[in-house]
Amino acid sequence: MSYPTFLVLLVLAAVLIILAKKFFRRDRFLKDEIKEEKPSTAKACYYLTDGRRSEAMEEFKQVILKGDAVPEAYIMLSALNRLQGNLDKAVYFCEEALLWHENGDEIISTALNELAKNYLIAGKAYNAQNCLLKLSKKFHNLPAVNLINAEICKEKEDFETAGRCYSKYETLSGKEYGSIVNEMYIRHLKNTKDNAHRIKTFRSLIKKYPECGNVRFALATALFEDGKNEQGLSEIKAIIANDLIKTKEEMLELENIFYRYSTIDELFHIMSSKIALESENPIPYLFVSSYYGKKNDTTSAQEVLKAYILQFQPKAIIVKAYVKLANDPILSRLLRVNNIYRCGLCNVELGDYTAVCPSCGNVDSLNYQ
Repeated sequence: MSYPTFLVLLVLAAVLIILAKKFFRRDRFLKDEIKEEKPSTAKACYYLTDGRRSEAMEEFKQVILKGDAVPEAYIMLSALNRLQGNLDKAVYFCEEALLWHENGDEIISTALNELAKNYLIAGKAYNAQNCLLKLSKKFHNLPAVNLINAEICKEKEDFETAGRCYSKYETLSGKEYGSIVNEMYIRHLKNTKDNAHRIKTFRSLIKKYPECGNVRFALATALFEDGKNEQGLSEIKAIIANDLIKTKEEMLELENIFYRYSTIDELFHIMSSKIALESENPIPYLFVSSYYGKKNDTTSAQEVLKAYILQFQPKAIIVKAYVKLANDPILSRLLRVNNIYRCGLCNVELGDYTAVCPSCGNVDSLNYQ
C-alpha cells in the first residue's frame, strides 16, 4: 500500500457514510424493503452503515446487474473497491457514474473527487489533477480536494504549494497535520542559499507547531550551518525537554549533534535528568543504557532498563533492548518483539515509526507500545 493510500483512507469512511445517508433512513419503509429478497440500493446502504462492507458490495453489484442503480451506487462501489485495493475497478465505477445522463453538479463533483483519489493512489498524478480541474468551484474548499491537491503537488516535488494545501486541509478538516506541513517546507527550503530566510521560516513554523520535532531539528541544522552553535544546541535541548524524540534514529542524530557541538557527557547528564523527572518517554532510558553499555558497564545498562520496566507500563522497545543486554538465548526465543509502535487511534502495531498510520491514515498517532 503506497503512502498516498494511507492519507486518503482517512476520508473514505466519511464519504461512504455521507453517500449512504442520502438513501438510508431507519424507518418502517426501509425495514420492509430490507426484508424483501430483491436487490436494492437502500439495502446496500443499510449493510454499509451497519459495517457489513462485503454484503454491501455484493448488493450494489446485484443492483447494477439488475439495471436499477443510481450514480451514487457506482461511486460507493468505487470507494469500496479502492478500500480493497482494486484500483482498476474503482476507476471503472467512477467513470460509469460520470456517464450518467441526469447527473447534477454535486454528483459530478463527487464522482470526479473519487476518481482523482483513485488516480492518485495509482500513481497517476496528472490524471488526478485533470479530474480536480473539472470540479465546480463551489467544491474547491472541500477538505478532501485540498488533501488530494497536496498529494499531487508533493508527488510533483512542488513542496511549497503542497505545504500550503496540507495547511488548508488541516484548517478545513480540524485534523493535526503539523509534522507533514513542516516536512513540506523543510524539503522546499533544503537547497536554498538564503539561510536567513530558512531560519525565519522555521521559527515561524515552530510558533505554529510547537509540538513537532522535525522542524526544530531543521532549525537547529540551519543554525549550526550559520555558525550559531549555542542557538542550535538550545533547539536540540528543547526537543529533549518536550519529549519530541520519536525514534531511535533521532536518538542517534542527537548523539552526533552533541559529539560535534558539545560532548556526549552533556547529553548523558540531560538524559539522566529526564529519567530523574520520571519521564515516560523510553528514549532517555535507551540512551543512558547505551551510554553505560559503551563503557562496558553492563550491570548499570540493564538496571536503567529494568527501572523503566518496573516503574511504567512495559514497552516493547525497552523489553527488546533489555533482552539483548541479558544475552539469554532462551529469553530471546520466548520474547520475540518485532512491533514496537502502536497507533493510539486504531491500535495497529508496527515495527517502524511513520508520521502517518498506514491503517487508519491518522497523523502523529503512533506511540511506543
